[in-house]
Amino acid sequence: MIRSDNTTNINSTMCSRDRGDYNPETDNNCTWKWFGCTANRRKLFHWTFWPSLVVTIIIVAVLLGTSIRKVEQNTLAIPYCTISRSVGDVLDDGLYNFCPDVELFTYDRKFIDNDLRLNCLTMDGLVMTLDVTVQYQLLKDELIDVFYEFGRQESLDTYIDTIAKSTIRDVCALYNGNDFYNKRGIIEQNIISNVTLSVDRANAHVITGFIQLKNIALPTQLQEAINGKQLALEDVDVAKNERQQALIDLETQKLQAIENLKIKELQARAAGDAVIINAREKAEARMTTWKERTAAIITNKNALGITPEKYADEYLFPRLNADTLDRDTQICLRNSNSADSWWCWVHPGAITVNP
Repeated sequence: MIRSDNTTNINSTMCSRDRGDYNPETDNNCTWKWFGCTANRRKLFHWTFWPSLVVTIIIVAVLLGTSIRKVEQNTLAIPYCTISRSVGDVLDDGLYNFCPDVELFTYDRKFIDNDLRLNCLTMDGLVMTLDVTVQYQLLKDELIDVFYEFGRQESLDTYIDTIAKSTIRDVCALYNGNDFYNKRGIIEQNIISNVTLSVDRANAHVITGFIQLKNIALPTQLQEAINGKQLALEDVDVAKNERQQALIDLETQKLQAIENLKIKELQARAAGDAVIINAREKAEARMTTWKERTAAIITNKNALGITPEKYADEYLFPRLNADTLDRDTQICLRNSNSADSWWCWVHPGAITVNP
C-alpha cells in the first residue's frame, strides 16, 4: 500500500529530492514522495500502470504456485516441460519444483491388475466367454522407454491387453468345448505360460505376475448338455449308493445271522455240556452206590458162609425183584407157580390183584 499525504501532491514539484535536500533516514515521508516523484518523472504512474502491475503479480504468483507439484505415493512420474520440450528424470513420490509449464506423466509403481473379458472360438466352433486377470508391473529402469514409446500408461495398458487377448484366443483355439469343462486346469496353465511369454517378447518393459482364469461362460447348448450329463451321473451315483447300501444291509444281516448261529451253537454246546456233566454225575453216583452194594453183598455172603449162587437165588434175586418189579407183577408172581417175571408179562390176564 502506498502511503499518501493530504497536504502533498504526489505530482508536486515540491519534492525534496528535486531540491537536493533529501535525507531518507530523517525524512520518513520523503521516501514515498521521492518514489512518487521518480515515478512521475519516468511516467510510471500512467493510468495503465497499476492494472499491469496487478496482472503481473497474479501471473507470477500463479506460476510459482503451479511449479510445485506432488508425486503421489506408489506412483512414478516423468516431468515434461511443454515450452522447452525437455524431459526430466524418473521421480519417486514426493514434492518437486518444476517448470511452470510442466506436464507430469504418472505411472503405477505397484502391480497392476487388468481384468479382461473376451470371447474366443474353440476348435469345434463354439464361442466361449472367458474372464482372465493379468497382473504386471512396470520396470522403473525402463520407464523412460515407456514414456517415449507409449506416452501415458493408458496406452501401455491397451497394448498389453491386446497382446493378452490375442494370445488367449490362440490358446482357446487349441481345445474343444468339452475340454473347457473337463480340462480347465490344463487350459489355465497353458494360458499363463503363453501370455507370460508373449508379453516378454513384446518388449513392453513390464514383468508379469499373477495370471488367473477366473470364469468360463459356456454356450447355452453345451451348458445344457453338461448339466444333463451331470444329472445322469448323479442318478448313477444315487443308484450305486443305493446298491451299495443294499449290499451293506445284506452283509449286515449275514453277519448278524452268523453271530446268532454262533450264539445258538454256544448255547447248544453249553446245554450238551450240562447234560453230559449231569449224566456223568449220575453215573458216578450210581457207580458209587453199586460199589457200596457190591461190598455189602460180599460181606453178607461171607458172613452167611454160602456159595455165591445160593446167595443170589435166596437173597439177592428176591431183593432185585422187589426193587425192579411193579406192584401188579409182584402180586402175579406170588399167586403163580413161576418165579419168572416174564410169565406175568406174557400172561397179563393171570394177574389178580387182591383188594
